[in-house]
Amino acid sequence: MNQYNIIVQQLLAYLTKRKQCSSSRLSHKQCYEEFGQYLKENNLYLS
Repeated sequence: MNQYNIIVQQLLAYLTKRKQCSSSRLSHKQCYEEFGQYLKENNLYLS
């Protein structure tokens, strides 16, 4: 799960660099966090 969190941080940094508005970045962050929670609860992993 740690790798997933690193990737999420990189994606959020990319959105910031591309000057994505803060509300859009927040929506992305919430989506990534909820998806990460789903993966964790269901013992699923991305490879």
